[in-house]
Amino acid sequence: MGRDGDNIIIFGGAGFLGTNLLLTLKERENYHVTIVDKNNSFFCEDSFFGVNDGDFITGNFDLEMDFDAILEGQDVVYHLVSTTVPTTSNAHISEELTANVVVTSRLLEACVRNNIKKVIFLSSGGTVYGKETDCPLTEETPTYPISSYGIQKITIEKLLYLYNYLYGLDYRIIRLSNPYGPYQKPNGVQGVVTTFIYQALKGDTLNVYGDGSVIRDFIYVD
Repeated sequence: MGRDGDNIIIFGGAGFLGTNLLLTLKERENYHVTIVDKNNSFFCEDSFFGVNDGDFITGNFDLEMDFDAILEGQDVVYHLVSTTVPTTSNAHISEELTANVVVTSRLLEACVRNNIKKVIFLSSGGTVYGKETDCPLTEETPTYPISSYGIQKITIEKLLYLYNYLYGLDYRIIRLSNPYGPYQKPNGVQGVVTTFIYQALKGDTLNVYGDGSVIRDFIYVD
């Protein structure tokens, strides 16, 4: 996560993954955590999260974001942002590549200029592999994505390697697969476990796409 005394910034920190990460970091008093997201309404609902106005930077993760100003004085960067989801990413491939890959390269350039100690990137535990059928998958499994979402994730992974090779920027990659847990919104476009539980509690019909033969791993986040 970082060393004691580090200033940690979380891009995309208002989602349920960022929220759980924030609460864990808040338990360690030596960290100062800053959240960057497009709105802070989620945290305004309850002071339990302990997010002060000065700890939240509101802005869109895009080419207009002033990464240098945001990263000044920071030590560790968590990159949890994706502007697309796997199911719709192939509809606007060029736009999605710009919105995620090009913008991330701007972020990494700013990380180098601001002497960031480490970047932690949230990649994908499934879409980077494509149609690979040998299970279980390993970190050495060849990556042949069949969605723009997977292409974006694996490209950013390679960008991190490049910035490490060129500038010594330290990084870690998390290939997270189908996460669910506290603070996940049940009416979003991802999170089948949370969505199904919510629908079951309301007595709604659960919609399963395909023939039911697809098997997935799920990771509980807390």
